Amino acid sequence: MADLWDPLEAAKEHSADLVLASRKREMQNILKSYVGFYDPFCELLQNAMDAVDARERELAEDGYRKSLSIVIDLQQNLVCVSDNGIGFKEDQFKTFLSPNISFKDGQFSRGKKGVGATYLAYGFNYLQLGTKSPNWAILAEIKDGRRWLDDNKGIITRPKVTDSTSPHSAFHDSQRGGTFTLKFGGENCRPKDLRWVGATTAEQWRTILLLKTPLGHINAAHDSGSDVSFDLEVIDPAGGKTQLMDQRAAYIYPHTVIAGSVRLFDVLTEQQKRIDKNVDPSKLPDLGNSTESMMSGTRPCCSNCSPLTQRLQA
Repeated sequence: MADLWDPLEAAKEHSADLVLASRKREMQNILKSYVGFYDPFCELLQNAMDAVDARERELAEDGYRKSLSIVIDLQQNLVCVSDNGIGFKEDQFKTFLSPNISFKDGQFSRGKKGVGATYLAYGFNYLQLGTKSPNWAILAEIKDGRRWLDDNKGIITRPKVTDSTSPHSAFHDSQRGGTFTLKFGGENCRPKDLRWVGATTAEQWRTILLLKTPLGHINAAHDSGSDVSFDLEVIDPAGGKTQLMDQRAAYIYPHTVIAGSVRLFDVLTEQQKRIDKNVDPSKLPDLGNSTESMMSGTRPCCSNCSPLTQRLQA
Protein backbone atom coordinates (compact mmCIF):
# COMPACT_ATOMS: atom_id res chain seq x y z
CA MET A 1 0.00 0.00 0.00
CA ALA A 2 1.36 3.44 -0.96
CA ASP A 3 2.28 5.91 1.75
CA LEU A 4 -0.34 8.60 2.35
CA TRP A 5 0.55 12.22 1.88
CA ASP A 6 -0.85 15.73 2.19
CA PRO A 7 -0.94 17.38 -1.27
CA LEU A 8 -0.62 20.84 0.25
CA GLU A 9 2.46 19.90 2.21
CA ALA A 10 3.94 18.03 -0.76
CA ALA A 11 3.68 21.16 -2.90
CA LYS A 12 6.04 22.95 -0.51
CA GLU A 13 8.80 20.48 -1.31
CA HIS A 14 9.08 21.64 -4.92
CA SER A 15 11.69 24.16 -5.95
CA ALA A 16 11.25 27.77 -4.96
CA ASP A 17 10.96 28.78 -8.63
CA LEU A 18 8.08 26.37 -9.21
CA VAL A 19 6.26 27.56 -6.10
CA LEU A 20 6.77 31.20 -7.13
CA ALA A 21 5.46 30.55 -10.64
CA SER A 22 2.36 28.96 -9.12
CA ARG A 23 1.86 31.94 -6.85
CA LYS A 24 2.15 34.34 -9.79
CA ARG A 25 -0.52 32.42 -11.71
CA GLU A 26 -2.76 32.64 -8.66
CA MET A 27 -2.28 36.41 -8.52
CA GLN A 28 -2.83 36.81 -12.26
CA ASN A 29 -6.14 34.99 -11.93
CA ILE A 30 -7.13 37.42 -9.16
CA LEU A 31 -6.37 40.38 -11.40
CA LYS A 32 -8.47 38.91 -14.21
CA SER A 33 -11.53 39.14 -11.96
CA TYR A 34 -11.20 42.95 -11.84
CA VAL A 35 -12.56 44.43 -15.07
CA GLY A 36 -14.25 47.70 -14.09
CA PHE A 37 -12.91 51.25 -14.30
CA TYR A 38 -13.99 51.97 -10.72
CA ASP A 39 -12.64 48.74 -9.16
CA PRO A 40 -9.61 50.41 -7.52
CA PHE A 41 -11.84 53.11 -6.03
CA CYS A 42 -14.19 50.43 -4.71
CA GLU A 43 -11.39 48.51 -3.02
CA LEU A 44 -9.78 51.56 -1.45
CA LEU A 45 -13.06 52.95 -0.12
CA GLN A 46 -14.41 49.58 0.99
CA ASN A 47 -11.31 48.93 3.07
CA ALA A 48 -11.44 52.41 4.61
CA MET A 49 -15.12 52.09 5.50
CA ASP A 50 -14.54 48.66 7.04
CA ALA A 51 -11.73 50.17 9.10
CA VAL A 52 -13.83 52.99 10.56
CA ASP A 53 -16.73 50.61 11.24
CA ALA A 54 -14.35 48.24 13.04
CA ARG A 55 -13.02 51.04 15.25
CA GLU A 56 -16.52 52.15 16.20
CA ARG A 57 -17.59 48.57 16.91
CA GLU A 58 -14.49 47.30 18.73
CA LEU A 59 -13.32 50.34 20.69
CA ALA A 60 -16.66 52.03 21.46
CA GLU A 61 -15.00 55.40 22.10
CA ASP A 62 -17.07 58.33 23.27
CA GLY A 63 -17.24 61.06 20.67
CA TYR A 64 -15.66 59.03 17.89
CA ARG A 65 -16.71 60.21 14.42
CA LYS A 66 -16.04 58.03 11.40
CA SER A 67 -14.32 60.00 8.66
CA LEU A 68 -12.44 59.53 5.40
CA SER A 69 -10.28 61.90 3.39
CA ILE A 70 -10.09 61.40 -0.38
CA VAL A 71 -7.74 63.06 -2.85
CA ILE A 72 -8.10 62.55 -6.60
CA ASP A 73 -5.12 64.10 -8.38
CA LEU A 74 -5.64 64.18 -12.15
CA GLN A 75 -2.31 65.95 -12.62
CA GLN A 76 -0.32 63.19 -10.90
CA ASN A 77 -2.80 60.47 -11.97
CA LEU A 78 -3.33 59.13 -8.47
CA VAL A 79 -5.96 58.63 -5.79
CA CYS A 80 -5.40 58.68 -2.03
CA VAL A 81 -7.80 57.47 0.64
CA SER A 82 -7.07 57.97 4.35
CA ASP A 83 -9.27 56.99 7.29
CA ASN A 84 -9.38 57.36 11.06
CA GLY A 85 -10.22 53.69 11.49
CA ILE A 86 -8.94 50.81 13.58
CA GLY A 87 -5.52 50.52 11.91
CA PHE A 88 -3.43 47.38 11.37
CA LYS A 89 -1.50 45.27 13.81
CA GLU A 90 2.10 44.65 12.73
CA ASP A 91 1.58 41.01 11.72
CA GLN A 92 -1.54 41.93 9.75
CA PHE A 93 0.22 44.74 7.92
CA LYS A 94 3.09 42.49 6.84
CA THR A 95 0.84 39.82 5.33
CA PHE A 96 -2.39 41.38 4.06
CA LEU A 97 -1.03 42.10 0.56
CA SER A 98 -0.54 38.37 -0.05
CA PRO A 99 -3.35 36.65 -1.98
CA ASN A 100 -6.28 35.14 -0.10
CA ILE A 101 -5.28 36.51 3.30
CA SER A 102 -8.02 38.41 5.10
CA PHE A 103 -8.62 39.47 8.69
CA LYS A 104 -12.31 40.17 8.09
CA ASP A 105 -14.99 37.67 9.01
CA GLY A 106 -17.55 39.04 6.56
CA GLN A 107 -20.26 39.32 9.21
CA PHE A 108 -19.77 43.05 9.72
CA SER A 109 -17.40 43.89 6.85
CA ARG A 110 -17.97 44.54 3.18
CA GLY A 111 -15.28 42.14 2.01
CA LYS A 112 -13.50 39.06 3.29
CA LYS A 113 -11.99 37.20 0.32
CA GLY A 114 -8.50 38.58 0.80
CA VAL A 115 -7.91 39.51 -2.84
CA GLY A 116 -8.52 43.27 -2.92
CA ALA A 117 -5.21 44.29 -1.36
CA THR A 118 -3.36 41.91 -3.71
CA TYR A 119 -5.10 43.57 -6.64
CA LEU A 120 -4.00 47.04 -5.49
CA ALA A 121 -0.39 46.02 -4.84
CA TYR A 122 0.18 43.87 -7.94
CA GLY A 123 -2.36 45.27 -10.39
CA PHE A 124 -0.53 48.62 -10.47
CA ASN A 125 3.04 49.82 -10.17
CA TYR A 126 2.89 52.07 -7.12
CA LEU A 127 1.04 51.72 -3.86
CA GLN A 128 1.82 53.71 -0.73
CA LEU A 129 0.33 52.26 2.44
CA GLY A 130 0.42 53.30 6.05
CA THR A 131 -1.15 52.59 9.40
CA LYS A 132 -1.20 54.13 12.86
CA SER A 133 -2.25 52.70 16.18
CA PRO A 134 -1.18 53.36 19.77
CA ASN A 135 1.41 50.58 19.63
CA TRP A 136 2.70 50.71 16.06
CA ALA A 137 2.93 53.00 13.04
CA ILE A 138 4.50 52.74 9.60
CA LEU A 139 4.44 54.41 6.19
CA ALA A 140 5.64 52.18 3.37
CA GLU A 141 5.38 51.62 -0.38
CA ILE A 142 5.61 48.87 -2.95
CA LYS A 143 6.67 49.53 -6.55
CA ASP A 144 6.53 47.66 -9.88
CA GLY A 145 4.05 45.05 -8.70
CA ARG A 146 2.32 44.79 -12.09
CA ARG A 147 5.59 44.86 -14.04
CA TRP A 148 6.93 41.96 -11.98
CA LEU A 149 3.72 39.96 -12.26
CA ASP A 150 3.68 40.29 -16.07
CA ASP A 151 7.39 39.53 -16.42
CA ASN A 152 7.88 36.03 -17.88
CA LYS A 153 11.63 36.35 -18.38
CA GLY A 154 12.75 36.90 -14.82
CA ILE A 155 14.06 40.41 -15.53
CA ILE A 156 12.06 42.36 -12.96
CA THR A 157 13.08 41.84 -9.35
CA ARG A 158 10.28 40.70 -7.05
CA PRO A 159 9.07 43.88 -5.32
CA LYS A 160 9.45 44.41 -1.61
CA VAL A 161 7.71 46.77 0.76
CA THR A 162 10.07 49.61 1.70
CA ASP A 163 9.92 52.79 3.76
CA SER A 164 8.09 55.75 2.25
CA THR A 165 7.85 59.49 2.88
CA SER A 166 5.41 62.36 2.25
CA PRO A 167 2.18 60.92 3.60
CA HIS A 168 -1.26 62.31 2.85
CA SER A 169 -1.83 65.26 5.20
CA ALA A 170 -4.95 63.68 6.70
CA PHE A 171 -2.92 60.62 7.72
CA HIS A 172 -0.09 62.77 9.02
CA ASP A 173 -2.49 64.66 11.31
CA SER A 174 -4.42 61.63 12.58
CA GLN A 175 -3.68 59.69 15.76
CA ARG A 176 -5.02 56.41 14.45
CA GLY A 177 -6.04 55.03 11.06
CA GLY A 178 -4.75 54.06 7.65
CA THR A 179 -3.79 55.54 4.30
CA PHE A 180 -3.43 54.22 0.75
CA THR A 181 -2.18 56.10 -2.31
CA LEU A 182 -2.47 54.39 -5.68
CA LYS A 183 -0.79 55.67 -8.85
CA PHE A 184 -2.18 54.73 -12.24
CA GLY A 185 -0.52 54.27 -15.63
CA GLY A 186 1.67 51.56 -17.08
CA GLU A 187 1.17 48.61 -19.39
CA ASN A 188 -1.80 46.36 -18.59
CA CYS A 189 -2.93 48.61 -15.72
CA ARG A 190 -6.63 49.44 -15.69
CA PRO A 191 -7.51 52.24 -15.54
CA LYS A 192 -4.48 53.98 -16.97
CA ASP A 193 -5.65 57.58 -16.92
CA LEU A 194 -8.15 59.07 -14.46
CA ARG A 195 -8.94 61.87 -16.90
CA TRP A 196 -10.84 59.40 -19.08
CA VAL A 197 -14.02 59.75 -17.05
CA GLY A 198 -14.22 63.46 -17.85
CA ALA A 199 -14.81 64.70 -14.28
CA THR A 200 -12.53 67.49 -13.09
CA THR A 201 -14.22 68.96 -9.99
CA ALA A 202 -14.96 67.75 -6.49
CA GLU A 203 -18.71 68.05 -7.09
CA GLN A 204 -18.53 65.83 -10.17
CA TRP A 205 -16.34 63.22 -8.48
CA ARG A 206 -18.60 63.21 -5.41
CA THR A 207 -21.50 62.16 -7.61
CA ILE A 208 -19.42 59.48 -9.32
CA LEU A 209 -18.10 57.99 -6.07
CA LEU A 210 -21.54 57.93 -4.46
CA LEU A 211 -23.02 56.22 -7.53
CA LYS A 212 -20.21 53.84 -8.43
CA THR A 213 -18.51 52.80 -5.18
CA PRO A 214 -19.32 51.64 -1.63
CA LEU A 215 -19.13 55.28 -0.54
CA GLY A 216 -22.75 55.52 -1.67
CA HIS A 217 -23.90 52.71 0.58
CA ILE A 218 -27.40 52.10 1.89
CA ASN A 219 -27.80 51.89 5.65
CA ALA A 220 -30.05 48.98 6.55
CA ALA A 221 -32.89 49.67 8.96
CA HIS A 222 -31.26 47.47 11.59
CA ASP A 223 -27.84 49.13 11.21
CA SER A 224 -27.08 51.00 14.41
CA GLY A 225 -23.74 52.31 13.18
CA SER A 226 -23.19 56.03 12.76
CA ASP A 227 -22.78 57.83 9.45
CA VAL A 228 -19.45 58.06 7.66
CA SER A 229 -18.37 61.53 6.59
CA PHE A 230 -15.71 62.35 4.02
CA ASP A 231 -13.66 65.23 2.69
CA LEU A 232 -12.92 65.27 -1.02
CA GLU A 233 -10.22 67.20 -2.86
CA VAL A 234 -9.82 67.06 -6.63
CA ILE A 235 -6.80 68.45 -8.45
CA ASP A 236 -7.55 69.00 -12.12
CA PRO A 237 -5.02 68.47 -14.96
CA ALA A 238 -3.98 72.12 -14.80
CA GLY A 239 -3.36 71.98 -11.04
CA GLY A 240 -6.54 73.74 -9.94
CA LYS A 241 -8.14 72.49 -6.72
CA THR A 242 -11.75 72.08 -5.66
CA GLN A 243 -12.89 70.72 -2.31
CA LEU A 244 -15.99 69.44 -0.56
CA MET A 245 -15.82 69.07 3.21
CA ASP A 246 -17.80 66.96 5.66
CA GLN A 247 -19.89 65.13 3.09
CA ARG A 248 -22.20 62.28 4.09
CA ALA A 249 -21.38 58.87 2.63
CA ALA A 250 -24.78 57.59 1.54
CA TYR A 251 -26.70 56.42 -1.48
CA ILE A 252 -28.11 59.16 -3.71
CA TYR A 253 -31.85 58.63 -3.57
CA PRO A 254 -33.74 60.14 -6.54
CA HIS A 255 -35.97 62.32 -4.36
CA THR A 256 -32.89 64.05 -2.92
CA VAL A 257 -31.71 65.32 -6.30
CA ILE A 258 -34.92 65.77 -8.32
CA ALA A 259 -36.00 69.39 -8.06
CA GLY A 260 -39.74 68.64 -8.07
CA SER A 261 -41.81 65.57 -7.35
CA VAL A 262 -45.38 64.37 -7.00
CA ARG A 263 -46.69 61.86 -4.51
CA LEU A 264 -47.57 58.45 -5.90
CA PHE A 265 -50.77 58.62 -3.86
CA ASP A 266 -51.84 61.69 -5.85
CA VAL A 267 -51.15 59.92 -9.15
CA LEU A 268 -53.22 56.90 -8.10
CA THR A 269 -56.03 59.14 -6.87
CA GLU A 270 -56.17 60.97 -10.19
CA GLN A 271 -56.22 57.67 -12.06
CA GLN A 272 -59.10 56.40 -9.94
CA LYS A 273 -61.09 59.56 -10.63
CA ARG A 274 -60.66 59.00 -14.37
CA ILE A 275 -61.69 55.36 -14.03
CA ASP A 276 -64.84 56.40 -12.16
CA LYS A 277 -65.67 58.76 -15.05
CA ASN A 278 -64.95 56.09 -17.68
CA VAL A 279 -61.96 58.10 -18.88
CA ASP A 280 -58.69 56.49 -19.93
CA PRO A 281 -56.59 56.45 -16.68
CA SER A 282 -53.34 56.27 -18.58
CA LYS A 283 -53.85 59.74 -20.03
CA LEU A 284 -53.18 61.91 -17.03
CA PRO A 285 -52.76 65.68 -17.20
CA ASP A 286 -49.33 66.85 -18.25
CA LEU A 287 -47.58 66.76 -14.89
CA GLY A 288 -44.44 68.01 -16.58
CA ASN A 289 -45.79 71.55 -16.43
CA SER A 290 -46.18 71.43 -12.65
CA THR A 291 -43.45 72.67 -10.35
CA GLU A 292 -44.19 69.64 -8.18
CA SER A 293 -43.79 67.14 -10.97
CA MET A 294 -41.37 64.27 -10.90
CA MET A 295 -41.27 64.40 -14.69
CA SER A 296 -38.89 67.36 -14.65
CA GLY A 297 -36.21 65.23 -13.05
CA THR A 298 -36.61 62.04 -15.06
CA ARG A 299 -36.28 63.09 -18.66
CA PRO A 300 -34.06 60.84 -20.79
CA CYS A 301 -30.57 61.91 -21.68
CA CYS A 302 -30.48 64.20 -24.72
CA SER A 303 -27.99 66.12 -26.78
CA ASN A 304 -28.10 68.99 -24.28
CA CYS A 305 -26.74 66.82 -21.44
CA SER A 306 -23.12 67.29 -20.45
CA PRO A 307 -20.60 64.54 -21.35
CA LEU A 308 -20.35 63.65 -17.65
CA THR A 309 -24.14 63.27 -17.33
CA GLN A 310 -24.26 61.07 -20.41
CA ARG A 311 -21.53 58.85 -19.01
CA LEU A 312 -23.25 58.56 -15.64
CA GLN A 313 -26.52 57.60 -17.31
CA ALA A 314 -24.87 55.11 -19.68
